[in-house]
Amino acid sequence: MSYDQFFEKLAGSGLDDGLGFLTIWTLKGKKSHHFARPEFAAGFCDRKREETDLYYGTALRHKDLGPSRRGGLEDLSALLCLWADLDVHTEGVHGNSALPPSKDAAAEIVKAMGLAPSILIDSGNGLQALWLLSEPWEIHGDAEREKASLLSKRWEATLQAEARKLGFVYDPGVCNLDRILRVPGSLNLKNGQRKPVAVLEESGASYSPEDLEARSVDPRLVRMAGADPTSFSEKQGQVEAEGQGA
Repeated sequence: MSYDQFFEKLAGSGLDDGLGFLTIWTLKGKKSHHFARPEFAAGFCDRKREETDLYYGTALRHKDLGPSRRGGLEDLSALLCLWADLDVHTEGVHGNSALPPSKDAAAEIVKAMGLAPSILIDSGNGLQALWLLSEPWEIHGDAEREKASLLSKRWEATLQAEARKLGFVYDPGVCNLDRILRVPGSLNLKNGQRKPVAVLEESGASYSPEDLEARSVDPRLVRMAGADPTSFSEKQGQVEAEGQGA
C-alpha cells in the first residue's frame, strides 16, 4: 500500500470535507507537520523516509499547529479510527517477558477482538491494527471528546482482557485520542536498525462507533477497575449482579 493509498483510506473523507489537518510527526528533530491533503502528507513521507521515523495522528487537528506543536486533546477535530499497538517481547527493545513472544502471537489478540481490523501493520518490533471509522467522528466540545475518549479506553481495556485470556500482557496507556502511530511504508530506525513498517493485511472493513461499542467491555469496568484486566472478572461479577438487581 502506497502512502497515498494509506492516507486516503485513513483521512481522505475528513480532509475532503475540511474537517481539519492530518499530522505527521518526525522523531528526528521532534517536528510536527500538518497537511490539508493526503497527497501532501504522502509526498512528505516519501521525501523523509530514509532520514527519520515517521508517525501519523489517529485524529485530525482543527488547524495547522506549526512545527513545535503535535497537538493535544483540545486540538482534535475528528477521530479517524480505533487501534491496537502491540509490542512483542524483544531483547533490547521490549523487555517485558509477559508480552506476546512473536508477531503471530500478537495477531491472536487482534483476532480475539472478533472484528477484523481494517488494516494490520507490521511496525518493525510489533503490530499495529486499525479499525477505521466509516465516517470521521467529529469532535465538538468537551462532551463529545469525553464520549470518544471513553470508547477508546473501553477498546484498550478489551484488548487487555483478550490478551490476558491468551496468557499475555497488552501494555496500557496508548488509548489517548491524540495518539501517533508509525506510518506504513516508513522505516523503524529504533536502536540503529532499519526495519520496514509494512501493511500485512487489509480487510476493507470500516465500523461505526456503535459497532465498536458493542464489542467493548462495559464502561463501568473501565471506571471500576481502572482498565486493569487482572480485576475484570471480579468487577464483571459486580456489574452483572447490579444488572440482575435493576
